[in-house]
Amino acid sequence: MTSSQSGEDGGSRISERLTGLRERTFAPFAFRDFRILWFAIFVRSGSLWLEQVARPVLIVELTGSALLLGVALAAWMGPNLILSPLAGVIIDRYPKRLVIGGSLVTNIVGSGVLFVLLLFDRAEAWQVLVLAAVSGLTLGFFHPARRAMLPALVPQSALRSAVALSQTGQTVMRIGGAMLAGLLLAFADFTWIFGLITALYAAAALCVTLIRTRADSYDGRARPSVDPASDDGWRPLGRWRALAACGARALRVHVRLPDSVSRRVRAADGD
Repeated sequence: MTSSQSGEDGGSRISERLTGLRERTFAPFAFRDFRILWFAIFVRSGSLWLEQVARPVLIVELTGSALLLGVALAAWMGPNLILSPLAGVIIDRYPKRLVIGGSLVTNIVGSGVLFVLLLFDRAEAWQVLVLAAVSGLTLGFFHPARRAMLPALVPQSALRSAVALSQTGQTVMRIGGAMLAGLLLAFADFTWIFGLITALYAAAALCVTLIRTRADSYDGRARPSVDPASDDGWRPLGRWRALAACGARALRVHVRLPDSVSRRVRAADGD
């Protein structure tokens, strides 16, 4: 075998490997419902980062206060901190598509009401802060729900690529959405910026309604997070009960609890 033939064979093998890698990477796009969900994630991420940049700038325009700028960001992130522990339970018990659609409708309400207020020149700082909290309600629900939905949209062999592609689309629009916000703020009015944000959220919600795959295979009843047939399955609940009792004892040291609550704490201590 000559050196030229060896080089050709090596180049052919590399080309085949690259072709196989490309096919595996983009394999999830062969499935209609994944394509729709990916586009919804892409559009929603762009509108989210448009809003994240535009809302604090709007607060500064209305009040000139750097303090309220920080409050606006805290109002947006605060609900996520509070509701995140509940998000997993809700996602586990209800259809993922319903959770995703509900989060998008909440985004539409948060940005749409602000768009109407700006359109009629009625927007005030407190309204912007309240609507920021409304939009922030969705942060802890959308991403866990769309990740949980992926196994119902693509086969197991394509699941890793589906997760990576979803995250890539979101990351691209984190950059693109923020850059677009800066561009629009230089040339457009806040009214039309929030009108665009609302329209993008509505487009993402419409995409979710087009997903036909049944993403939840339960019968409508609440499912336990552990196996009740196994003694080992209930041990995590016992640990959580013990932690709750310890927390209650610590709380009782500093706070005067009502008698009814104190009796329950003593009962837990007795267990």
